[in-house]
Amino acid sequence: MVKKILSLALLFILLSVNGVYCQKIFRDGYIIKKNGETMNGLIEYSVNQGTPKVCIFKRFDIAMPVEYGPADIQGFAYRNGNRYESREYDSKKSFFEVLVSGQIVLYGKGSKSYIDKDHSGLVELKSGSIKYSNKGVISEFKTLPEFLGYLTEGKVEIPDKINMRFDIIPLIASYNRKIGGSSVVYNRIMSEKALSQIQLVSGVGKNKFGVLAGINIYMLNLKSIKGNYVPGPATEVSPITGLSYERIISGKTDKFSIRLDILYFKQTFYAYSEFTDFRGLVRNDAFYDFTGVKIPLLFQYSMTGMKFVPFVNGGVVYEQFVKHNFQHIAEVENSQHEVSTYEYNDFKFKKWESNLVCGLGVKTRLLNNISVSLQGRVEYGHGLFISSSLNLTDFKQNSIQTTFLLGVTF
Repeated sequence: MVKKILSLALLFILLSVNGVYCQKIFRDGYIIKKNGETMNGLIEYSVNQGTPKVCIFKRFDIAMPVEYGPADIQGFAYRNGNRYESREYDSKKSFFEVLVSGQIVLYGKGSKSYIDKDHSGLVELKSGSIKYSNKGVISEFKTLPEFLGYLTEGKVEIPDKINMRFDIIPLIASYNRKIGGSSVVYNRIMSEKALSQIQLVSGVGKNKFGVLAGINIYMLNLKSIKGNYVPGPATEVSPITGLSYERIISGKTDKFSIRLDILYFKQTFYAYSEFTDFRGLVRNDAFYDFTGVKIPLLFQYSMTGMKFVPFVNGGVVYEQFVKHNFQHIAEVENSQHEVSTYEYNDFKFKKWESNLVCGLGVKTRLLNNISVSLQGRVEYGHGLFISSSLNLTDFKQNSIQTTFLLGVTF
């Protein structure tokens, strides 16, 4: 039964994830046609994207998207964001990201940087020897600082050691400003808050599916009312795995959502006690276990708009006991050291347990629609056993479960 439920849920999520992952975000932007005309519209965007090979453009939200390659347009850009231009390098046209514009234009593509001064062609910035052609005259520079010193005409200070990640952009921008020309450093980072807003408006990310894994710590409290034996165990730990579904419930904010998980786990208990009565020394060993499926239904509040998003949730858990076993072995040793052994299975499991749950955690985006989360939950329930299983209501019970989960959502 459990395997069928999990198999169907996994199949559903895998089919759904493909659709969710393929959903695209479109940002306000424009393309620059070959004749220099600018056309406004929406351009496809992915979080942490590299330099796109093509531009996917549509005039308005419900229009059909059109694909433009580097041979079709001069370039494209997002409003208040990245800009890309079609350039030829090594006899091949492709899109390069514009990092700084001005008399010297700085480009990026992958992990490499390129410059173009006065439209003389792209030159890769790298350590070691660099060849540069200016009006047909080819010059060779032994080091990158030497080349940049020549290129910037001594108007900016060039450090002896250049960090490509941190030094190049401010250096080129400083030169462009000092010669009195216009210079733009393009914003390449989109805030989580802005991205969340775009996703909310477009509907992308409204439904999230994921997988979970972690540990479940089960503390069963049993208390005898009449002094009869109860198999009170120590706290037990077991692995737990499952699937998750989350849906944003508001069209105005992404802070509120409902969440449904399906979690599978197996818990094993052992209890031991001994005491002396009129019969002699009595030793009790109890072995019991169950396989269960938890289905928490949670209301969740997330503090979105940050790189690391804290969240809290609360709700109810339905816990189905699918398989269970109970064995109680009692040994009675009399004054003559004769041992009598008895076996019982008198404690009967409930079919299910309903718990209250609350939790907190934090999540962060890894790539595109993929996020990772770490969360902890605490559940309070009414225990495992039917209290009238001995035809007597002779014990009280409750359960406290603590669950720690690592999750990946799509």
